[in-house]
Amino acid sequence: MNIHNSFAVGTRDAQVPGRAKQGREGEMQTTGPASGGMIVREVDGELLILDTASNHIHQLNETASIVWRMRRDGAMPQAIAAILAADFAVDEAQALADVHTTLQRLESLNLLDECESTPTHPLA
Repeated sequence: MNIHNSFAVGTRDAQVPGRAKQGREGEMQTTGPASGGMIVREVDGELLILDTASNHIHQLNETASIVWRMRRDGAMPQAIAAILAADFAVDEAQALADVHTTLQRLESLNLLDECESTPTHPLA
C-alpha cells in the first residue's frame, strides 16, 4: 500500500484584512521575521493553517498533519516514517519516501520554519 496518496496539502487564497495580533480560543498564532505569522486550527484531525503574510490557507489532511506536527516537534523523517509505517501497516521505506515528499511540500510553502515550536489546539 502506498500511503503517498493519503498525504494531502491544499492551498487557497484567503482574505485577511490585517495581521492578527492575538489568537482566540482554539487558535494559535506564531510570528517570525519572515512573515506576519500563522494561525493554526485543528478540525477533525486535520490542520488548517492561515499564513497571514501570504493570505493563504493551507489544509493538511490527517496524515500530512501528523508529519507536520512531528517535524515541528523535532522528529527526524526516519522517526516519522516509522510511526506512520506502524500506524498504516505499510513498508517503512515507502513511508520514508512519502514523508520526504510531504516535508518538501511543507517546506516549499514555508509551513515548517515558522511553526517549529508552537502547539496546536483543537477547535472546541
